[in-house]
Amino acid sequence: MIISHRDSAPTRGTSDHRPGGIGFVALLSGEVGAVDNFDLSISITTGDFFTPRHRHNFDQVRYILQGEFSFDRGRVQREGQLGYFCEGTYYEQKGVGQTETLLLQCAGASGSGYMSFDQLYTTAHKLTEKGKFEDGVYTWYDAQGKKHNLDGYQAVWEEVNGRKLEYPQARYDAAVLLNPESFAWVPLKCVPGVAVRELGHFNERGLAVEEATLDAGARYDVSGAPSRNLVFVLEGEGTANGKALRKHSAVQVERGETVAIEAGSPMVLFRMRLPFFAQAIAA
Repeated sequence: MIISHRDSAPTRGTSDHRPGGIGFVALLSGEVGAVDNFDLSISITTGDFFTPRHRHNFDQVRYILQGEFSFDRGRVQREGQLGYFCEGTYYEQKGVGQTETLLLQCAGASGSGYMSFDQLYTTAHKLTEKGKFEDGVYTWYDAQGKKHNLDGYQAVWEEVNGRKLEYPQARYDAAVLLNPESFAWVPLKCVPGVAVRELGHFNERGLAVEEATLDAGARYDVSGAPSRNLVFVLEGEGTANGKALRKHSAVQVERGETVAIEAGSPMVLFRMRLPFFAQAIAA
């Protein structure tokens, strides 16, 4: 088990591959090079932020904690809404003003993995030595003087991996938005004071999300079977295996592990079941 608290977690700015205007609170992360690598952070914008229409070879889950974010030709994700951005699916982003988003980035069902933030930051900076990033696009000239343009993230990924990025086929035509408040709370049998609402199960590798509500004094066991689980405290305070949790704490539950969360006050938790790969080894 690993616990991270928003108020003591490290922060980082944006990478060279995207425009400024956004920063991150780094909560939890996986193993560099592993097919089931992941990153959980809170992204914060304080001014205008824009990315061109693009796609990724990994999955994203976005929960708006504050403000709203527009994308995909005018669609808007508002506070309290949940978004799923599937690998291979095109989208763009436009943030205006103050926003805060809980952001999970992890391997998609194709098993293409997820490049770590450290790799992204370091390699993007290296690429500025022979080209430039502008409006999310990387531009450089080859030895014959021919101009090349490539999506900024793709340029970094190809530099890190030494091969062309092959995008997986999109399982969804567009990002999926969910309204958690429209889902019903279902009490758990034999677990007094705990109810859950299942929000989504997105692919055959098992990526799934749900919320749980705990009455004061209730206990909720989170099992890391068959894959790693992440839990984010939306409201309230309590403990995880006896260690303190508060609003915007995050808990990493490893494969094969069970963590007991006990509520000191009424709690609302956001639970993410990460994708399961039978051989979760380095690529």
